[in-house]
Amino acid sequence: MTIPFLKNILTIDKKRALPILREWRHWLLNVDSNTVDYFNTIEEYILYRAMNIGIRPCGPTMRFVMELDVTEEEVELANPILWYVCATIALTNDYWSWHKEALHAGPEHQMKIMSGVVILMKEKKVEAPEALEMLKQLACEYEQKVVDMCAGIFSKYPCASKDFHAYIQGQLWLVAGNNY
Repeated sequence: MTIPFLKNILTIDKKRALPILREWRHWLLNVDSNTVDYFNTIEEYILYRAMNIGIRPCGPTMRFVMELDVTEEEVELANPILWYVCATIALTNDYWSWHKEALHAGPEHQMKIMSGVVILMKEKKVEAPEALEMLKQLACEYEQKVVDMCAGIFSKYPCASKDFHAYIQGQLWLVAGNNY
């Protein structure tokens, strides 16, 4: 199933597909490389989770599906936004999946769940409900950061290419609907 898909994207648009494949390779070599015990702070965890959910292939995949041509300089300008996008998605995933994962794991294994909730419980020495609320607030702060950063790009570069503006807009679409 994977090989026909790879052949298809290369056939559709080789120039835009090759960066996706390079980034997927890196992602596959590094995904799920740590356990929850590895992290001491929520900041360490978020860095890992943003990479773990696929920040590296995310940008090239967006450019492929949206058929965008952006310069390397424009990609570099957008990368900080993309990091917050992926962090927001990761934290939102942790938030919405917590109850199901905790129920499945049971109380005796709850602290082994790979989740920002567990990290906050350990770091802040709080119970799950308070950690869950802290995680929700952090996800919302990151989402607002994405909105603010995109607005900043639009105001600082009003005459940038149509594709660059679409690429920034696409990052807003990625977080749209992920929180509240």
